[in-house]
Amino acid sequence: EWAEVVLAGSKGQLTYAQTAAAGQCGFFQIFTPAHRASVAVEPMTCNVDAFNNKEGMHILQPGQQLSVACRLTFAATV
Repeated sequence: EWAEVVLAGSKGQLTYAQTAAAGQCGFFQIFTPAHRASVAVEPMTCNVDAFNNKEGMHILQPGQQLSVACRLTFAATV
């Protein structure tokens, strides 16, 4: 299962997707600075304030791993 967000503008469409199976990585944040010349996308395994709300929080023991896949595509407007 994938979680996906699409950002569309006059120059095209940006699609970001990441795995969300079994609650592995169901959160992400997108940041655009005031100049709007760039976009930062950060996959997150947990929600904000996860130490308190436990939403998506994973506690790994030594030797354990957590894998997440993500993809970013851009389709230019012609």
